[in-house]
Amino acid sequence: MEQMGSDTLSMNRPVYNIYTDGGCRTDICLGGWSYVIVHKKEVIKEDSGLVEETTNNIMELTGVIKGMESFIRNFPELIKTAHVNVICDSTYAISGIKHKWIEKWKANGWHKFGTKHPVKNRELWETIDELNNVFASIQWYWVRGHNGNKFNERVDGNIQKLFKQYVKNHNVQNLQQELQFC
Repeated sequence: MEQMGSDTLSMNRPVYNIYTDGGCRTDICLGGWSYVIVHKKEVIKEDSGLVEETTNNIMELTGVIKGMESFIRNFPELIKTAHVNVICDSTYAISGIKHKWIEKWKANGWHKFGTKHPVKNRELWETIDELNNVFASIQWYWVRGHNGNKFNERVDGNIQKLFKQYVKNHNVQNLQQELQFC
């Protein structure tokens, strides 16, 4: 079996890793997402961003979506020839695909298993499902957060830098007063 992050070929395909993360700071009513695309242990593309009035799970899914969309947009010639690993520290994001939650949700009319409760973040899950099906060879991996994985630490660090920059550049007290949902 192909090892996560390996430079070796998977089924004679070059391997690319998309590391993603998302998080929220409720004290400043802000969420962030980040991804890095890695090939041969080198970052070849990365991005991150901030979103107001969001949740941690939305940011985790947004990081996955942004990373996959970036790969498709920037490396279209590779979506059918490369093997892609999506790697993140969110069990929520990974379980939707790896444990086939998404298949069960679709079969159940986008409702939680055995209930009439709609699946949260359905639009994001539908986007992930569509993007996942674009790739000829893709696998999903969970990695423990804050545990020394170089690229997982990098995406987390990218989000933390954006939070710090935002706090430095804005009057956070006024922001909290304006956004009462926190």
